[in-house]
Formats: sequence, structure tokens, C-alpha cells
Amino acid sequence: MSSVPTFHEASASAGDLAMLRAFYSGLYTAEFPDPDERESYDNMVMYLRAKGSHPNGYHIVFALVDGAVVGASITDYFAASQTGAIEFIVVAAECRGTGLGQSLLQDAQARLSADAVRAGGRLMFVAAEINDPFGRSQTPDNVDPFERVRWWDKRGFGKLDFPYVQPPLSAGQRPVRNLLLAAKPCDPPDARVVPAASVVAFVRDYLVYAMRIAEPDDCAEFVEMADWLGTRDGIRVVSLGAYLGADAAHPVACHAIADSRDDGFAEAMRVYAKSFTNPATKVGIEEFRALVDGSTDRAPCRYHLWSLEIPGTRAAAGMASFFSLPSAGFGGYIALIPPLRGSGALPAVIARIEQQFIGDSASTVGWYIECAEERTAALFVAQGFSEIAVTYRQPPLRGEPLHGEGAAPLHLLYKEFGARYAPPVLSSADFTGALRDIWCFVYGIARPHDHPIYQTLATQAQAWNSVPFIVPNRAPGMHAGPDCSDRSRANAALRAARGNPE
Repeated sequence: MSSVPTFHEASASAGDLAMLRAFYSGLYTAEFPDPDERESYDNMVMYLRAKGSHPNGYHIVFALVDGAVVGASITDYFAASQTGAIEFIVVAAECRGTGLGQSLLQDAQARLSADAVRAGGRLMFVAAEINDPFGRSQTPDNVDPFERVRWWDKRGFGKLDFPYVQPPLSAGQRPVRNLLLAAKPCDPPDARVVPAASVVAFVRDYLVYAMRIAEPDDCAEFVEMADWLGTRDGIRVVSLGAYLGADAAHPVACHAIADSRDDGFAEAMRVYAKSFTNPATKVGIEEFRALVDGSTDRAPCRYHLWSLEIPGTRAAAGMASFFSLPSAGFGGYIALIPPLRGSGALPAVIARIEQQFIGDSASTVGWYIECAEERTAALFVAQGFSEIAVTYRQPPLRGEPLHGEGAAPLHLLYKEFGARYAPPVLSSADFTGALRDIWCFVYGIARPHDHPIYQTLATQAQAWNSVPFIVPNRAPGMHAGPDCSDRSRANAALRAARGNPE
């Protein structure tokens, strides 16, 4: 930048509205390409003209260099809930990395604090909608959403741990479900849990004053959120870094193995041999060697083998083997041993794997895993996976005869990327398409439709409108697991219905 930027708060004057118009049609629209997320220019003008007529606060602040707008922020203070909202902070591409975004954020927080004092209240927390990097948007983001979340994480914001949905901003717009609500507690500033009632009050104010939804109780998205929040006393403020798999409290290093000459290969195989001992569900080390050395032709599938390590060491305390398929991700083998086992590192590993899936494919939204043991399936259910209510038997491993008798019965689980608060909605067609890819690219079966196990699965799927899941009595949050006794009873009932023994 040629000079230090100055900040100017917009008013409803003719000159400021002309500046707002130029900003809106230029930098703002370019930086917010999704029309369902974009506020209208007319509404911004309406809010500016209404300033001072109620105890709430509303600010549009421009960052100017030589008279040109190179950044801006919009913020709201809601007197009823004593909370603030940062609607957006935007910085022109040529000014990124200069600290301008940080300066705009500090300025925005100062204005919200002043609004609270002026209204005779206190600022409970400041919230901001940001794109969930694990969600999929119909409109590509012009900034790496993972980098954006890291930016907010470094500024003290965390993820409010509840299923947030932005209602439609107008009759011609749609709800936005690929957002998360970040928050920075202010009173007290180190709070890691905020009252659920305060979150409900904030969302209500945000809908009324920022989205012009006069009766939130008539809004399906608000009712859905309020009902969920109404069953909780407090809502956790989850570290955004931990959400992305970089949890300082539970560190783990994911070493990607490029070929079998990498020292990490032997380390990963040591963990594998120790963790997987059932001959019915394990493959030989030579199979891994062929995969990482690229001597198995499974394009367009992408294969990954990771050695999971304590940061600063090269000794493996875990391993992960997984595939990016055209239709979904697939977790082949994931294991942790001491000191990582029991350390709380599994959520970070899952988040890092999901970030890899997203980096591999612009279209996949979830992944499957197979578990031989009940306790292993319960462990993954506690991390947001849902077990599919289907009679599932393992496809034959490479080199085994193609028969349907005696194949190992397994639990088949599915998870959409990111935080999960309810079982996913998965179509029968998507399910069978993913199974076909798993059989072809993972198990190396060229014609799945000719195999009796696959035929049995396809027949079950034909009867579904959508894939049925086993639902625990208490649905898992991001890290909170279901009651295992409830889940065991549900699984026992499913086995009885299938005619399978305990």
C-alpha cells in the first residue's frame, strides 16, 4: 500500500452512499460471490438511515487509501441480547497480509463495546458467520475457507457448537447450510461455554434486526435451531484450530508416506501389525507397498497412507490408510496406539483426513468406514459417524474367491464432513454408487453387480427412499458420544430383525 489506511464510518449522506454504491458493486460483490449470503445495497442504506432510532448499533466502516476503498466491515450491536455481530470484514486482495484485516476487526470490536456502554449494557460475546470449510457451497469461495477459519482462530474466535443455519435473506434466496457461527466471548473473556439461552437470544436478534425476519418463531430454520438449543444449558465455544484438526491440547503429526522407501512406511506397518490381527479383515503388507508405490492401477481413486506421530518425533503411534473415491471417501484402516491412544487425538485425525478428502475432490461430501467390533463402531459414532441399518458383509479381499458365504459381518458407518448433530440424509442411489466405487477401487472387484454380497446389498437399498441409520437415544455432538448402552440395545434389536446372532 502506498500509505497508511484511514477508517471512515459511513453515514446516510449523499457522498457516503455513493461510496457505498461503488464499494458494493465492486469489492463487496466480488468477495461474496454466493448471492444467498449477500446483503442487498438497499438494505444497507435502510439501516444507515435508521441509525439512532433504536438502542441497537449499526456500523459500516471503510478503510481508505488515497480515497479508494481497500477494505470494510459491517457490524451490529443488539441491545436486547447484549451481543454483537460482525457481518463481514473484507480486504482487497492487494492489501491482504498487511494487517488491515486485524485493524478492521479491532476497530469493529471497539465500536461494539462502545455501543454496549451507550445502551447501558455489557457485551456478552461477538459472533461472526463464516463459511464452514467442511461444508459444500454451490458457489466456489474466492478465499481458501480453511485459511479463513485459521485467521479467525488466531484472533480468539471459536465455533459455537450447535447446528447453525442462515435463513433465507429474502423470498428469492435460499437458506445457507454451509456456515458456522464463530464467537468470541467478552463477559467473561475466557469463557469456553456460553449459556444456550444467550445463543438463542442472539440468533433471534440477528434474524430480526440483520435479516428483517419480523417473526422468527414463524421461521423454520430458527425453530429448528431454538429447539436444538432449548435442550441444552450451555453451548461450547470450540477452538477453531481444533475443529480443523490442529488441537494444541491433543497434538498429532500426520506424516504422509510417498513410497515404501520412506521410514514412515515401516513405522506405519508396525502399528498396523500390532493393531489388526484378525486374518478375515486384514491385508498383507505387500498390498500397502503396492498402493503407496503406485503399482496398483486404481485411477481415478487416490490412496493415502499416513504415519501418525507425536509432534517432534518420527516414531509412529498410529496409522491411517484411506481412499478418495469418485463418489465418497473410504477409511480402510485407522489405528492409534499409546501414547496417542486415549490421548484425545482421534478427532484431530478425523478432521485432517476429511480435509485431505476435500483437497482431493470438489464434489464428495462424506466418507464410509467398516468396523469389525462393536466397541470400535461405538468409538466412531462418538465422533459423528452414523451406522447404516443394513446387513453388511465384507467384500472378498484381493485374491479370495468370489463367494457370498462366510464373509465377515461388519458394521458399515457413514459421516458427512465436519461437525455432525444428527444422522445424515443419504439417498439410496448415492449409497449404491459409493458401494460400487468401494468394491471396484478398494477391493479390486471389476464387476460388483455379479457378486452375491453386492446383490444382497443392492436389493436392500432398492426398498429405501433414503438410507436408514441406527439412531442412538442421544445424538452425538462434535465430540460428545452417545450412551453406549443405548447404542448396544439398538444394535441388538437390529441384529434380531436381521436374524443375526449376538
